[in-house]
Amino acid sequence: MATKIPFLFMRPKQNMIDGIPLKVQYLLFSGLMKIFENYPQSLFSFCEKNNLKQTDLTKDMPIIPYWYAQSTCPFNKGGRWVSLREVQNAAEFLKKRNGWTCKEHVSKIMGLCLDVRKRRDIKKFFARQKLHTNHLSHV
Repeated sequence: MATKIPFLFMRPKQNMIDGIPLKVQYLLFSGLMKIFENYPQSLFSFCEKNNLKQTDLTKDMPIIPYWYAQSTCPFNKGGRWVSLREVQNAAEFLKKRNGWTCKEHVSKIMGLCLDVRKRRDIKKFFARQKLHTNHLSHV
């Protein structure tokens, strides 16, 4: 039986916006509207021009919404180590969904560049996949 997990909304102890003069609030929100006007291109442009990293965009957020986390992934300057099990799970998901899988599609769904030259375990996994996968099943 599935149990419900309560949703916790973290409220700041103090509303920091209230302490900012109204004119400054107007300028702040106008700037934010401009950044998100042609989302996601305008957000990407702003972050690139200001050399922002993913940690800059999420550091003060105790809970990061999925859409925002996905938007900030391209600014992850340090790579993320991915386990073989994560790769296997993503490949299994794609295989069930499409009937086949390949390294490029797994990389895309994970939002990572899987460099098999540096990871022999992942290279072996994809080599075995080619032997067991019918690439014509997606046609």
